[in-house]
Amino acid sequence: MDIDKLISRVTDGCDSFTEGEFAFKTAVEEEVVVWPFEAKVVGETVEVESISWDGEETVLVANCRRKGRKYVVPLTVLEVPPNLHGREYLDAYREFHRSGVL
Repeated sequence: MDIDKLISRVTDGCDSFTEGEFAFKTAVEEEVVVWPFEAKVVGETVEVESISWDGEETVLVANCRRKGRKYVVPLTVLEVPPNLHGREYLDAYREFHRSGVL
């Protein structure tokens, strides 16, 4: 499925960008079947334990761990492995967030 169709499917029925963010949170949690999973942030490998709502801004964040320390980073900056089941939802979220429109 192409990214635009996936964005439309996830955000169907949403009346605002914020509702779309929440819809993507649910979709990512349901479709990424391996938690935690490894990803990269600025070239460093991290373990993504979960995602959550930032609360301050309209952005989902990844709750990560690296070498025993916890980090919270925007979900949009994760570099995920190409074989991660559900990766297309992370790619679609990145595009949805970049566009800024519902």
